[in-house]
Amino acid sequence: MNTIYAKASQLRLIDLNQISSFRDSVFIERLNWILSDAGAELEVDQFDRQSTYDVCVPDTSATGGYARLRPTAEPYFLSEVFLVRMGGALISMSSAVWKLSRFRAVDLHSPSKHRQLADFLRFGAGSVVPPCNAR
Repeated sequence: MNTIYAKASQLRLIDLNQISSFRDSVFIERLNWILSDAGAELEVDQFDRQSTYDVCVPDTSATGGYARLRPTAEPYFLSEVFLVRMGGALISMSSAVWKLSRFRAVDLHSPSKHRQLADFLRFGAGSVVPPCNAR
């Protein structure tokens, strides 16, 4: 299994296109996400920056898995979009703490599995889980 792990500026154009195609297929087409840059040539959002790492596991003809990693020292989804929902709780803001987002693994060759996975991600794994208290 070949894994691509790099900043966008380090990826080849074919890798960027494959990642963008996977993200578009999963997040926009299957999960019906509405992104501010909808209709753009590449599926990106405001959290795709120079410091962002893409982790991709290519399938034989389509990306089989993808995740985005970024340091919490820079703006990220929780700090920018959901901060009001934190009820005053402190959030990570450190170059030593990284946020994983857009984590998905999908068999793009099986339409029946797409719907099941999309429903699971929308109603199951996509839920916000409160942090655990350390003991």
